[in-house]
Amino acid sequence: SGLVGSEMCIRDSDYTWNQLRDDVKIDVEGESPPMPMSICLTHKYDQEGNLDRLKTRAAIAGHPGNMKKGVHYDRTFAATPSQHSARMMQAMRVKHKWKAKCFDIKQAYCWAELEPGQLIALKYPKGFERYDEYGEPLYMVCRKNLYGHPAASRNWSKTRDEFILEYFNHGEWSCHKCVMDPSMFYLTRSQIIGDGSDGKDTETVHSEAIMMIHTDDCDMIGSDDSILQAILDACHEKWEVKEVDSGFMLGVKRTLIDNADEFSIELTMSAYVDGMFTTFDEFDKPKHVKTPFPEHEHGHISREVETDESEVKAVLNRGYMRLVGMLLWASRNVFPECAYGTSILCSVMSCPSEKAWRAGMHMLVWLKQERLRGIKFTHGAPNDDPIALSDSSFMHGIKKQGVLKRHDFKDQYGWVIMWQGGPVAWASKKHHHVGRSTCQVEYMALYHCSNNLIAFRQLLSELQYHDITSRPTMLYGDNKSANKLVEEDLVSSGNQYIYLTYHALKESYHMKILEIHMKRSKLNLADLFTKNVDLGTTRNLFDPLCGYKLTKITPDSDGQPRKF
Repeated sequence: SGLVGSEMCIRDSDYTWNQLRDDVKIDVEGESPPMPMSICLTHKYDQEGNLDRLKTRAAIAGHPGNMKKGVHYDRTFAATPSQHSARMMQAMRVKHKWKAKCFDIKQAYCWAELEPGQLIALKYPKGFERYDEYGEPLYMVCRKNLYGHPAASRNWSKTRDEFILEYFNHGEWSCHKCVMDPSMFYLTRSQIIGDGSDGKDTETVHSEAIMMIHTDDCDMIGSDDSILQAILDACHEKWEVKEVDSGFMLGVKRTLIDNADEFSIELTMSAYVDGMFTTFDEFDKPKHVKTPFPEHEHGHISREVETDESEVKAVLNRGYMRLVGMLLWASRNVFPECAYGTSILCSVMSCPSEKAWRAGMHMLVWLKQERLRGIKFTHGAPNDDPIALSDSSFMHGIKKQGVLKRHDFKDQYGWVIMWQGGPVAWASKKHHHVGRSTCQVEYMALYHCSNNLIAFRQLLSELQYHDITSRPTMLYGDNKSANKLVEEDLVSSGNQYIYLTYHALKESYHMKILEIHMKRSKLNLADLFTKNVDLGTTRNLFDPLCGYKLTKITPDSDGQPRKF
């Protein structure tokens, strides 16, 4: 019975067909027949990649063939945390030398109620069937939220957030749910120490904390241990929670270095990379690689390059989609230098060539070589305020017999936001529009970077970092003409065709949200996000990008910003 949650009053057992129809009023003969259940077996691993425990869970088989929108549920959306926000929290922790604490909520979905009028009849899982004295099958009634329900995540997140906002906005507590990332909460606590009875004045102690919730995994940082423990205790009293190691979250190991010389946090995914490498152990790979992505493969991996159908099928059968999915997860978490490569590999997800497969194997070997590294945030890093860098490629094509053949007229752009010495947010994507000049593609890249910078600043503002958001954020680009176009309304035959949307960048500049600065290509960290860079560029930019070489990024001498 524990498999289906009787101990949490999730379901009632042993109903006959007639009882479901007549007593419980479930339309079992119409659009709501009893739903089948599945037994899900999963493996849980520790931060070193070792098997920790085996987990068994009973879930509703709630796929669209069984459960229909408008009948069994209405909406399914539930906010999920951004990986950028998760890294931002680590940068904040390093900046203030804060404490950390994490906990897991037991069977989180099951604490939420179903919407009124949405009770569901359930069949017993295979192997757990029950029958009455006449041999007729018995059923269950699901009265609370359960895994497998299409709206389960939404029901739980609504229940969870309502409790947090109600409980932590009374008395000494104050709590704010962030608009820019609805999975993040900013909490403060004001405690009055002493009552004045001993002749001493009372003292008000203020503490603050930030909590990010990944469904049932709660990640917290705070100014002291007491506020973090108080949050955990309150959640445990409402639900049942278990404190877990704060050095590991969703496959990312977080190593704290705290000594007289250094206070930093290093994010790595060594166990994940080892597991990924083992998954594709049977395939041939390069013995050693010097760059994250093959130097000359970018133009040859494209939908516009014809690939034989049998070749595509063979590559897909090897597990190309799984390979790219695993590479993408690593890149999005702690391997920013792989963002360009994964973007290219994703563009041919349904029609990959042998060259795409070899490029994927190349990236896999790179990750294996760099498995002990990731990204690093350091207290007292040279750039105390966040900075952003932007770049774009131009005339990205294939050379055949010395002639440039454009396989796609949309170029690749990239940007990165650095804080506390490491990257908190980055992207490598293809432009939405065709660029007619270097100036235009660089200007469009600055626009995309500014949009993400604005979102980043707004989240900082919600977390009370008004000292940072009161100042413009420095945005670096490596094209003088594009930088100048941001500051001044220069219309020429070369830039008059730029879509009006991109000129929102000018508004951000004049509102003093950002400043535009010049940074030569060889020193522009965003260069790694726009092309398959050579060995020299990799060596020059890799360590500063990932936070292993602290370098103060300042405007080039010939690119000083103009006054507002």
